[in-house]
Amino acid sequence: MSSKQQPSKQRRQSQNRQQRADVAARSAAAGAAATAIVTSGSTTPPVKKGSVLSRLTTSGPSRGTAKAPRRARGNAGLPPGHRAALTSLVLAAVTLLFVLFGFRVPISAATGAAISTSTERVGEWVQPAIDSAIAAGPDGTAAAVTNWSPGGDELYMKAFWPMSLSVFLPLVAATLGFRAVSRRASAKVMNRAMYATLFGALLTTQLLIFFLPSVVAMAVASFQVRKAEVATNASGAAGVIEVDEVDSSR
Repeated sequence: MSSKQQPSKQRRQSQNRQQRADVAARSAAAGAAATAIVTSGSTTPPVKKGSVLSRLTTSGPSRGTAKAPRRARGNAGLPPGHRAALTSLVLAAVTLLFVLFGFRVPISAATGAAISTSTERVGEWVQPAIDSAIAAGPDGTAAAVTNWSPGGDELYMKAFWPMSLSVFLPLVAATLGFRAVSRRASAKVMNRAMYATLFGALLTTQLLIFFLPSVVAMAVASFQVRKAEVATNASGAAGVIEVDEVDSSR
């Protein structure tokens, strides 16, 4: 081997040793970093610092994805029609409180009874004007009427007692419907609860318009229970395997 080839061979060997040393150093550094991450108990890569806009754009989806399972857990476990039945119960309770403490009806000055029809109300309003005209005489001018309801007014419960006790029927029916939903009763039971709520609202006569939202909410609950029951029956029937009958006489 010539003297010129020896230096070049030694240079190549030294370069190879240097490359192997660099690879080993990088491998050791990577292993040390992985060991530090495992020891700290976090596998999340370090967050790079950037501008405010970049942090806002990257953190938005993560917050949205974190909230989605939370909403799913909030809806899980509730029977079908639970919220609609609860809404019906709350509406019936609020309407009952309004009727008990806020709903007043006019009272006739002549009979002292509650005025329940439009004809009676018109007659009650006209009577003060007639009395004023009679008092003025044929040649006089009737005085201005300032009180068009001289009989006053009373609370509904007192004016129509004891028929006013029917206002409790929609609340009782809505309570039974909510209890049936909580116990996961069948759609037939929910239909009966809906009809009971409607019947109780009809017995209140002129208060039907106030109890109508409660009846509608109970009807929605009954529909949701029926829909879930049909879906369950359909999924159960889908797994049945039909087998053709074999004639044993052959």
